[in-house]
Amino acid sequence: SKAALNYLAQANPRAVPFEELMAQARGRAGLPTGSHTYRGGGARDAYALAANLLQAYGYSDQLVSLHVCAPPVAHEAGERPCASPVARLFAQDSNRVPNLWHIQVALTPEQQLLLQLLDGTQDRTHLLEKFTEAIRNDPRVASPDQAMTDHERTQLLNSGLDSLARAAFLIE
Repeated sequence: SKAALNYLAQANPRAVPFEELMAQARGRAGLPTGSHTYRGGGARDAYALAANLLQAYGYSDQLVSLHVCAPPVAHEAGERPCASPVARLFAQDSNRVPNLWHIQVALTPEQQLLLQLLDGTQDRTHLLEKFTEAIRNDPRVASPDQAMTDHERTQLLNSGLDSLARAAFLIE
């Protein structure tokens, strides 16, 4: 169960099917993996893991979430990051935006601007240009763009993409 919870923490915000979780947990514990493991001791392990996950969920839905189906949440931003169309729409008018798990997330002005640009059609070079322009034209942004170096703007873009991925806004 400990190996499974560690794997879930690493996979966050992506959902993990039970079979994948079971295989990863058994592999990390040095036990055989695969569908044949549900016979014998593997069945006991699956039952114990399922029981522990249910207990963790009962303790706090912040530890474990249970789902019948999962949205296609990206674990990290790809070369052409794409955010949920609903999130991009909400970000036009509000800093409280629903992510792919339907949880309202408060965004910084920079995250809100960046989220609106993530339609999956632009690579990071073009995103940086558009993001720089958006920052330059938005009075809510604390530090004026003119004082930022190219390296600082790139870091701001990359950290913004990472935070949006961790907050479950990006689509695989």
